[in-house]
Amino acid sequence: MFNKKSIKKIYTLSALFCFHTLVVFLLFNILLSLLLWGKDSFSGSVDSRVSAYREKFSDIKAYHNISEKVASEYLDEQDKMESVGFQYKPWTQFRNPEVRGKWLNTDASGFRNIPGDLGDAKKKRKKSLKIFVLGGSTTFGYGVPDEWTIPSHMQRILAEKNVEVQNYGQGFYYSSQEMVLLWELIKAGKVPDIVVFIDGTNDCLQLHLQEDRPFFTPEIEKAWQDQAQGHSFAWQEYSWIPMVRLALGLQYRLFPPAVPKKEKSSLESSRYIANSYKSNKRMIEAICQEYGIQPYFVWQPTPFYKYKRELHRTFPYEGKVPKYWEEIYREMENYEGKNFLYLGSILEYVKEKVFTDDVHYNGKYNNIIAEHICQFLNLKK
Repeated sequence: MFNKKSIKKIYTLSALFCFHTLVVFLLFNILLSLLLWGKDSFSGSVDSRVSAYREKFSDIKAYHNISEKVASEYLDEQDKMESVGFQYKPWTQFRNPEVRGKWLNTDASGFRNIPGDLGDAKKKRKKSLKIFVLGGSTTFGYGVPDEWTIPSHMQRILAEKNVEVQNYGQGFYYSSQEMVLLWELIKAGKVPDIVVFIDGTNDCLQLHLQEDRPFFTPEIEKAWQDQAQGHSFAWQEYSWIPMVRLALGLQYRLFPPAVPKKEKSSLESSRYIANSYKSNKRMIEAICQEYGIQPYFVWQPTPFYKYKRELHRTFPYEGKVPKYWEEIYREMENYEGKNFLYLGSILEYVKEKVFTDDVHYNGKYNNIIAEHICQFLNLKK
């Protein structure tokens, strides 16, 4: 049995322990918050994953049309956009965020702006030919300012033909998501005269495991399963507490999300990619026929086929490029689909830098791709 004196002593020690623990907790969080504040002030609140990607892949020497100073300023703005992260979007799953900057601008739906002075000619007439350009991050224009994206170059090239080009490229999108995006736009009353789909790289990356699903599906599946199993507590909601933020950061570094690896033969992968892409193309053509839209399809160049890897600052594959890249690109090179433009081999004899990072083109080659597309459209005056 405890007497009153021993109980009082235990209570006092417990109270002192809890008090000192609370004081240490508060002091540690104050110190940590100051350190994190200093880090955020220095980096502009850039996510560590974003800065690590830039440090590894960004190639400032790949910029031919703009100065290194402008390129660095643009990349700072892109880092901030990527640190904000993708926003949820029904049906297509996610989209780029709205951003406003000197070099990088998107609207409220996350679609990239085309500078107004590129399309002055289109304002001279009441009705202009509307061209929508859909694709992934290369169409959005990662790596380059607003005026150097592929759609912006198309607007400049076609300005005298009374054309209005709109950029609907989104990070990670591939042909399946673009098909859904097209009917979303149509349902919203946005019906173009012409729609151009620029694909290749993301279709290969997304479909080579023979699973037709958007990039962030595993994370959404996990969140859904956690909710269904009653494990819905989200530490991210408490990331404003410095210790929680530190713990989340350490968790990501020490225990990164597992990436499932499923061995597939390159032939099986290339066939699946080709069949999926051609099926999407056929369905898109059916939608366009119903709404009087003229569709065009472009298979883009990639650093993984007929391009000198030594031109890259950091080539994405440390070893050999997986064989499915060569197989699918060879198949698409021989594909004779209607309104299909193959550009997969245009970098074969290039001896200068093309990519500003792992897969995104610089302004010069965005312009070259745009010229090929505009010539393919063959618009009459």
